[in-house]
Amino acid sequence: MNAMIRKVIPKDIDFFIKHKGPMFDENSNIDSIKSSLFGRVDAYFTVYENVEIKGYIGCYLDLENAEIATLFVLEKDRKKGIAKALMESLLKHLRTTNVKKCTLEVSTKNKPAIHLYESFGFKTINIRKNYYKDGSDAHLMLKEMP
Repeated sequence: MNAMIRKVIPKDIDFFIKHKGPMFDENSNIDSIKSSLFGRVDAYFTVYENVEIKGYIGCYLDLENAEIATLFVLEKDRKKGIAKALMESLLKHLRTTNVKKCTLEVSTKNKPAIHLYESFGFKTINIRKNYYKDGSDAHLMLKEMP
């Protein structure tokens, strides 16, 4: 992968509006997206190649806890190591904080994502029944941070 990863900056908002991914629903507007990206002490990173953003990851921080809220890669750029690179960058950032535990939810149907998260040491600690709008369940996964 020849892409670069950086923290989200204001000019990235257009990408988030166009590609809301799993974090922002169809009702999300520019103000709610800005609030999510810049209104809290959180960690958001984008991956880009040349000037094109390929995807992003977002994490909420709360004292010693972090929750990965979103991981999105453009469909045309999947299976190129981008999600792995975003996870590596986020976890590297979290190691510089006081975070002790990191959680996330992922659909039980999303086997590639589950495999990715497990490769980073996340373990399923619970199943959340009917978690998603389509009625599918979610793995609640946890990683203890070093």
